[in-house]
Amino acid sequence: MSVLWIAPLVVLAAGAVLISAKLRTTAQATVELQQECARLEELRMALDEVRHEADATRAGIERIRHR
Repeated sequence: MSVLWIAPLVVLAAGAVLISAKLRTTAQATVELQQECARLEELRMALDEVRHEADATRAGIERIRHR
């Protein structure tokens, strides 16, 4: 009985394990990227608030100056 038929099965199994590991790594990276995007959206919203408050403050200062 020849063991040569086992070699392709071993190679395929090893390939499947490597692909599975890479998919797991990619899935984890995707989750981390989504979390970072959510944090960046929160930061963008906070910066918009600060920008709005700065504009209001600037307008108030201008009103005071013109009095």
